[in-house]
Amino acid sequence: MRRIDTKYIGSISSLYDVLSSVKGRYRILEIDNRRILPYKTKYFDTKGGVMYNDHHNGKLNRYKVRKREYLASGTNFLEIKFKNNRRQTVKTRMETSVNASCFSEDEFKFIKKNTPFKPEVLELKLMNSFNRITLAGAHERLTMDFNLSYTGKNEKIVSFPHVVVFELKQEKYSAKSDLAKIFKQLKMQPESFSKYCMGAALLDERIKANRLKMKFKNIDRIIYESGNN
Repeated sequence: MRRIDTKYIGSISSLYDVLSSVKGRYRILEIDNRRILPYKTKYFDTKGGVMYNDHHNGKLNRYKVRKREYLASGTNFLEIKFKNNRRQTVKTRMETSVNASCFSEDEFKFIKKNTPFKPEVLELKLMNSFNRITLAGAHERLTMDFNLSYTGKNEKIVSFPHVVVFELKQEKYSAKSDLAKIFKQLKMQPESFSKYCMGAALLDERIKANRLKMKFKNIDRIIYESGNN
């Protein structure tokens, strides 16, 4: 719940490369004999997109509010992610009975307690779905998200199934970890990546997205190379 996140973006082939490299050294999350687990997320923001803009502009001490459905376990959580000025990600969450597009009274209280935002000004911005594989070591975890798909409020759908978002989660960042060394060997460089921000920019061309242009070019390259392999 309190960690340093390091992200890498790659193709499906890089997913196989990473899994092959860690074989026998990490545990893998398994639920009901399934290791590829589905997730659905609803992201909330102010009408003017304060949380999106804070992230896009690189502001520290920023928030993200979402509802996530863990389909394999049948659980739902309201989750708040806070990125502090030490670049730590702090996540707080409460379990909910339904992954609704609005907030209950208890959820109102939770948001007021854990963010500077008034719950009544937050609105559903977009939904996304993806599959995840999770590896766990003694001092770190790695999530690998793929088959990403986004749906906007106007039912517009965008997706990039060939892209994998790797997220290395450590209590303290260490470039000496096995996973960090593996990414270096695969010539994959750390980079900032927000599934919410990328989805928001894809679904609404009117919002500010100049700092995301290089990320979209990288994704286009991965998609092109995947289609030609």
